Amino acid sequence: PKDYVDLLRNVRNIRAIDRSAGTYVFSSLKTVYEIAESEVESDPTIRTARIVCLSDGEDSDPNPPISFFREKVGERSSANWSKLDPVFVSIRQRDEPVRQIEKILSDVHIPVHIGDKATNLIPPHPVLRIHPSEYKTDDGGTYVVGEGQPILFVSVSDGKIAKTTINIDGQVSESREIEKVFDRPGEHLATITVYGEGEGIGQSRIYRVVATEKVPLNASFTVSSAKIDVGRPTTFINSSQGAYDRAEWHVEDAVYHDLHFAQHAFKSPGTYNVTLKIADSDGRSSECKEIIHVEAPKPPTARILAFPETPLVGEDVIIRDITSEGVVAKREWRVDGASLGSDEAIKAVFNQIGERVIELVVTDAFGNESVARQTVDVKPIPAPRADFGVSDARPQARRAFTVFARNKGGAQIVDYHWSIDDHEILGTEDRPDEAQICINDAGVHEIKLTVVGPGGEDSIVQRVNVAPIDAPKSKFLSPDAVQVDVETKILDASKEADEIVYEIDGLSLNEYPHVSDEKDDENGDSESSSSSVLVVDDSVNPVLIFTEARSYKISQITRNDGGQDVFDREINVAPHAPPTVRLVPPSSIVAGDLVQIGVVTTGDVQTCSVVIGEKIIPLDMSSKSDDGFLTFEHVFNAGRYEVVCEAIGRGGSVRTEPTILDIKEKILAPVANFAIDYPKTYGVVPVRFANKSIGTGPFNVSILKNGAIFKEIHDVDGSALDEWSLAPGVYRVSLTAKSGDYAVDTKEAVFRIRAHSSYFWPTIAGISFVVLGLLTAFVWLLLILRGDALKGVIVEYRSDENMPWQSKAINNFFSKAASIVVDETIGKIRIEKRLTPTDVRYKISLRTGESATFSKYKPPTKNRPVAVGRLLIAVHDLS
Repeated sequence: PKDYVDLLRNVRNIRAIDRSAGTYVFSSLKTVYEIAESEVESDPTIRTARIVCLSDGEDSDPNPPISFFREKVGERSSANWSKLDPVFVSIRQRDEPVRQIEKILSDVHIPVHIGDKATNLIPPHPVLRIHPSEYKTDDGGTYVVGEGQPILFVSVSDGKIAKTTINIDGQVSESREIEKVFDRPGEHLATITVYGEGEGIGQSRIYRVVATEKVPLNASFTVSSAKIDVGRPTTFINSSQGAYDRAEWHVEDAVYHDLHFAQHAFKSPGTYNVTLKIADSDGRSSECKEIIHVEAPKPPTARILAFPETPLVGEDVIIRDITSEGVVAKREWRVDGASLGSDEAIKAVFNQIGERVIELVVTDAFGNESVARQTVDVKPIPAPRADFGVSDARPQARRAFTVFARNKGGAQIVDYHWSIDDHEILGTEDRPDEAQICINDAGVHEIKLTVVGPGGEDSIVQRVNVAPIDAPKSKFLSPDAVQVDVETKILDASKEADEIVYEIDGLSLNEYPHVSDEKDDENGDSESSSSSVLVVDDSVNPVLIFTEARSYKISQITRNDGGQDVFDREINVAPHAPPTVRLVPPSSIVAGDLVQIGVVTTGDVQTCSVVIGEKIIPLDMSSKSDDGFLTFEHVFNAGRYEVVCEAIGRGGSVRTEPTILDIKEKILAPVANFAIDYPKTYGVVPVRFANKSIGTGPFNVSILKNGAIFKEIHDVDGSALDEWSLAPGVYRVSLTAKSGDYAVDTKEAVFRIRAHSSYFWPTIAGISFVVLGLLTAFVWLLLILRGDALKGVIVEYRSDENMPWQSKAINNFFSKAASIVVDETIGKIRIEKRLTPTDVRYKISLRTGESATFSKYKPPTKNRPVAVGRLLIAVHDLS
């Protein structure tokens, strides 16, 4: 791409643009891979070496990319390959070469991107800095952080970046910087994705982060630079351990409250104390103090880079400040004492020849000054050098040849002037450095070229010996044998001929009739010519039609100013060969379908027909293809047919052997269908089944009752009527229909036969409600009449000597509760369920979880049965 031409030109022989990032620019895919591979082998600290190929799908190396990858991505280099991070980028459309490369690279997980413009070709390289953390290489590249500690994730990716996303445990942010606190130990994944300019090229990288349990606070920090100068910003990086959430930096007379970094520029040299205090929400704290030595800055050393060092008059000279040491606060350029500005790089144009003095004066913030001088020698523009060559080593009179200018390393040329024997001629319209020349007279002639450029002009004269024109050489190409009435083309192969004449048996072509001159007679028929040759085209490459079968002598006569030449050749004309014909029926024919049948003919066929039984079908010969193939359409009924083809041509007629076609009935696609009818829906039901399917069969019926197979009927007739006797249950009927090679069709139906009619259960429900009402009325009446029998009394019972029970009688049927005393604690009693009179034992749960059991009831004073009830005793603490 044009955008990279300057880049490649500027780096010249420097292959590594940025060695620390592992980035290389080179024209050959094979070379750039070998460079990266050698870097990985020689430097064990390099974990990845990124390869970006700016390719158009081809390679200047003798081995194309396809064979290169097949060789390199093998077992020999698999160990090194796993360390590389290659990306193949193509600026070519996804054509066949690129698709082959994509297929090969996908097997080794190498992404392929199709770039749409030059700015999109180099994808950015994602890099995520995790701070503070500890990097573990023994565990597959794991970053260890502290639980509860604020961790800063910062993108420090390379390249032109249009968009950045950071994904931590599924939470995505489009910021280049995220602060995260992991509130529990465990493993986490952080993914950074960067996108370049335009669409389509984005790169991702996954980082494994393990949060450990809380550790004691331990304040510590590092300094970004071992050497600290006055006025230059210095960054202090927090490397403390533990889950702190507050940080305070004390640097010189400033205080910073950033958790991760503090940036400070010291005002004067000397020794300073830098203190970092950290604390967490639990009141824990830690402090770290370091002594920092700040040095006075070194003064700058001015240096100049001018390119080119020996410019020509009027040529642009790029002058750049490459000052080393120190920090430049002020800059001034001077050329021969005149000021030219203060930019880091300037462009100068020198219009005078001789030495010019360039000065650069740089000053830092402390007033230190440095001056650099460089002298450039401005050279005059050199004059161009004229030289030319001749396309023909032996030019001939009346034959055109080309003269062309040659550049032998001279200066720039802006105009060309050609002349022959002092007569000016013009160069070609699009190439003024070339001229077409045709000289009529043989002999020695002078050709002159004058070139003009910014540095002047130069001329050269060459004497060219133009030879007389050579005598012509006659020759033509034609077949040795042809057939009657077939067009025959004569191909000219002569040399140096200005005039070409053809004769047949000593007669010129003009003496033979032309096909275009034939006229219709009064009846509209074309007049037949008695000539043995018809001329279709009488150009340099004539086309002839021979109407008689015999031998003809063809002569070619060529002439020019150098003489005449004759070339003879015989052409044998054979009579028409008999035609051939062949029938090509389709592989299968079904009755009622419109089918195409092919016929293949060779030779001169005038008419052709097909006989099917007693029917004759003439074929349209105008639809015949170049290879003699034509088709016709026909509809056959079912049956057996005898088909014959007959062709008639000038060489005779021919008839094929009969072809027998057996046409079968058309097989319809299967359609499964049936009907089910039954007179009632409960009890044992007679079910009538009718098969209404379409197809040749077989038809199979499967009946399932309540999910289990009940009956299977195979090979059911296409119009079968069947009757089944089915008891109550749920039935699923499935019918499958087949027909020829079509897919099987299926239909299902589900129906239910009940055990009772729809009036059965409503009747039972009505009777039940009547009986229940009568029973309720009887019980209520009995309770009213027998209410006194439900009275009872709780007698004293002593289950333990230390646990006396006191009782109170329940004297009323409608009583809800009675009180008892259990060890001075008041409880409540409620009747849960009444029972019939019987001897019942009662189990009572106490607060302590122990239990006691009542003995038999003491009967009341009246001599009659008592209705005994279960009593639930709940003991409550009422204090």
